[in-house]
Order: sequence, then C-alpha cells, then structure tokens
Amino acid sequence: MMFKQVGMKRAVESGKFDDEMVSWSVAVMKHTETLKSETDNNTFVTLRGVKPEVLFTDDELRRVDIPVLLLWGDEDTNGAAPEARALAARLPNATLEIVNRAGHAPWIDELDLCAAKTSEFLRH
Repeated sequence: MMFKQVGMKRAVESGKFDDEMVSWSVAVMKHTETLKSETDNNTFVTLRGVKPEVLFTDDELRRVDIPVLLLWGDEDTNGAAPEARALAARLPNATLEIVNRAGHAPWIDELDLCAAKTSEFLRH
C-alpha cells in the first residue's frame, strides 16, 4: 500500500514491482543509509510539505552546468507534468521526457522506453 501511495501504483498492480522488489526496498530502507530520510524523524517531507531548507534555490539550479535527463511519469503522485516542466525550466541543460502511463519510478513502469531514452542521452 505504501508503494502505491508514493506513486508506484501502476508498477505494483502490473507486477513489475513484485514482492522481491518490495522486500529489497524495505531492506534498503532498514539496513542502509541510502534512504535514511524515509525512515527517520528528520525526513525532508513532512505533513506540511517539503522542508524549505532542503530545496534547491533557482540560483543553485541555474549553476548546474552539466546535462541532466529528467524521466518523469505523467502519473507521478509527487508531481505531474506541470511540476516536471517547472523544474526542467530551472535547469539550464535539462532534457525532460514525460513518460506516459508511468508513476514515480517510470523506469519500472516503462523500462524499455526509459532505457532507450537514457542510452540516447548518454551517447550525446
């Protein structure tokens, strides 16, 4: 249920995010520092939204001078296409790909498409 709520409903319901992946994700959260913000009391997301001190300013984003690929699911419950476009506009070298019928982890929902887009991006 938690994975569905954070934008992975399609991946869970399709079976692409299966029980083994759920177990792996829970183990990563419990036993590594990788997703510490998801499990401790200092999380950057609260009931009132994202804590401002962890957000990048427009000035900081303008200084990102390397190419950035944003693969963004159009069904992402954390922010849909308008939020993706707003972020991409703040990054000077961003390439935005809105992935149809995908949630928060579009590379799970649409693996082949995301792999192709990533490969193409890295070749240039």
